[in-house]
Amino acid sequence: MQNKEIFGQRVKRARIMRGLSMEKLSLAMGKAISRMSISKYERGEVYPTSSTLLLLAEALQLPVDYFFREPNYLVEAIKFRKRSTLGETKSKMIKERVIDVVERYCEIEDICADFRPFKSLPQYLISDKTEALKAAGQLSKRWDLGIDGIVWVSELLEENGIKVVEIEEHPKFDGLSLIVYEHLPVIVLNTSFSSERRRFTAFHELAHLLLKFSPSLSEKECEALCNTFANEMLLPGDVFKSLVGQRRSKITIPELLAIQRQFGISVDALMYKAKEMSIISERSYRQHCIDKNRDKELKEVVEQSHWEEESASRFERLVYRALSDSLISFSKAASLLNSPIEEIKRLL
Repeated sequence: MQNKEIFGQRVKRARIMRGLSMEKLSLAMGKAISRMSISKYERGEVYPTSSTLLLLAEALQLPVDYFFREPNYLVEAIKFRKRSTLGETKSKMIKERVIDVVERYCEIEDICADFRPFKSLPQYLISDKTEALKAAGQLSKRWDLGIDGIVWVSELLEENGIKVVEIEEHPKFDGLSLIVYEHLPVIVLNTSFSSERRRFTAFHELAHLLLKFSPSLSEKECEALCNTFANEMLLPGDVFKSLVGQRRSKITIPELLAIQRQFGISVDALMYKAKEMSIISERSYRQHCIDKNRDKELKEVVEQSHWEEESASRFERLVYRALSDSLISFSKAASLLNSPIEEIKRLL
């Protein structure tokens, strides 16, 4: 691939990543260059001057070397977990942000020669809730998770060869899963949400990566089975029954909060699980939803996070390890982390 072509692709991807039209990018650069010039850059026809390149990098909030980094990784099978109001422009922005982070993640793995191989489950054809629960149980056994709750979901996934990327995004975006270079699984989470929400989303997206659904199922049914899988990974059904009992007319909020603090799963998810397992009736579950939505104070209690903030850290650890071992320079570390050099030096 020619340098001009690489540069042109990078400019276009960066512009999409920031949600800018060519005209808006020109305005962000103080009209130092025209829309026509940006179009020529993206088509790989011309290079900018050094001063214009710096302005371009500043407007797009990216290091200069981003525009000359050759894409080495094939990204495919992107699956959004989204609400219907997430538009095409926003979806494209998120995809480009994800691809940028994944490229940097794969690059630092190459530099450190540190790879975590992913050993997938045998793919079973999932057609109902029972099979989704069975798949969750098999994975829990394979990963030796025990019954005491998962402390760090992101670390667990990364230890087992699944890259976790975290970005701060609009609340309309929950997460997504994708495959890089045909065999490397990646899960993307939105840091705008609570720890409980991100933990649940992580396992929901894992279900998209691991499970093969029957063609007869609708998209809505597949999403529901992914939720069943995620719920079971966080709290096995038999453990839940041992905590609340086989059959209840009502489960109190203090009971649910205690379980939330132990297993990092929200009260609402626990109530839904209780309904799905027939521990409580459909009517009791509906009443919980009605009561919560009528009572503002109750809603705040139910939706409050009670789990320690957790985040994926392997990518950052690899960058600092490479820097400590003189495998990369400070400027390269800053480029990989998208952070100022001064901040990185201050942390060392």
